[in-house]
Amino acid sequence: MLLAQVAAAALAGADPREAWRVVAGLHTDDLGVPRIDDVQAALGGNRRHAAAVVTACRLAAELGAPLAGVLAGIRSALEHADEAEAARAAASAGPRASARMLTGLPVVGLGLGWVLGADLGLLVTDRIGLLAVLTGGGLLLLGRCWTAALVRRAEAAGGR
Repeated sequence: MLLAQVAAAALAGADPREAWRVVAGLHTDDLGVPRIDDVQAALGGNRRHAAAVVTACRLAAELGAPLAGVLAGIRSALEHADEAEAARAAASAGPRASARMLTGLPVVGLGLGWVLGADLGLLVTDRIGLLAVLTGGGLLLLGRCWTAALVRRAEAAGGR
């Protein structure tokens, strides 16, 4: 909303310094570019968005491009980036939840075995039981790492 208001002020004839000061109370340099920390605070703390806005403002000032058009473009790009990030987070939520649930199933299985009267002491005192516990734990760890790597790779591919 802030970018739309500054763009509207610029369209109404305010120079960039005046537009930023009147709309957001931000001071700018001689080119009309606000400080990144001030923009970050005005945008609610998103440093990446603030850096994009300041870079766009600096580019507009150096090239002589109209600030309103540049801010409209950067606002649209930031909205699309946020939507894409939200979609990636939603898409990775299922695999993450599945990995957490599958990680807990062996513990649930041991608990149910204990409730039903199984002698869990054999798992650590018997060679075959110990081998089963170590093999199962290793496979569980391997599966967890593999799932995490798949999710990271998918998120990285989506980020590009």
